Amino acid sequence: FVAMAAQDSHALHIVVHNSAKGSDGGTRFDKEIGSAKARQIIGRATQFIWQSFNEKSSADGKNVQTVTLFVESMDGVAYTSGDEIHLSAEYVASYQGDVKNEITGVLYHEVTHVWQWDGMGGAPSGLIEGIADYIRLT
Repeated sequence: FVAMAAQDSHALHIVVHNSAKGSDGGTRFDKEIGSAKARQIIGRATQFIWQSFNEKSSADGKNVQTVTLFVESMDGVAYTSGDEIHLSAEYVASYQGDVKNEITGVLYHEVTHVWQWDGMGGAPSGLIEGIADYIRLT
């Protein structure tokens, strides 16, 4: 599946892998969010982030061709490494409340990390996380 995020002619591939299928969290992810909705959320988040960062062309931002979401068994909530987002199936399973709304917020936060510059690892973590939280809450 390819989701188009239009920034110039830049096509963004969005891939979702639920490697926790059969677990409580993997099953809840599939039933209440699903791969298609997750791809849509990531595409919309990308558009919003590009606008928020005032990136008018693909040359203004990071060169990312594919964003991959992994739903997997892990501690914590989620983390991003490069163009890969890792979401905890345990968190999805245990979340009390509107899980679709919560995971949408988590994905906006994590997609921000895909697109933001971090000073080659030198930017203060509070700044990096604060920007991602701002995007999530906006």
